[in-house]
Amino acid sequence: MSKQIHTHDVGWYHYENAYPWHDWFDGQARLLTPGEDFQQSLPAFRTLAYRVARENGYRLRTRTMEGGLAIQALDSEGHELKPPPA
Repeated sequence: MSKQIHTHDVGWYHYENAYPWHDWFDGQARLLTPGEDFQQSLPAFRTLAYRVARENGYRLRTRTMEGGLAIQALDSEGHELKPPPA
C-alpha cells in the first residue's frame, strides 16, 4: 500500500532547471555531448528536451550523431527561428 509523504521530503531534482534551455533554444543547431552538456542517457535526455521545448512553445529537431545529440529549436509552427535584430 502506498504511503502519503510531503513533497518537501522528496528532494525532487528538476532537470528542466538544470540545463541552459534558453541558450540552447535560440534557433541555432547545437551538438550536445553526454557527460559534458548533460548527465542522463542520451535517449532520456532527448525525451526531456522534447518535453521542455513543448512546454516553452517550441518544436524541436534532433538527431543522434557520433559524439552526442544535435538539437535545433523551431517555432511553434515548425519553422526555423529568426535571429534577433542586430
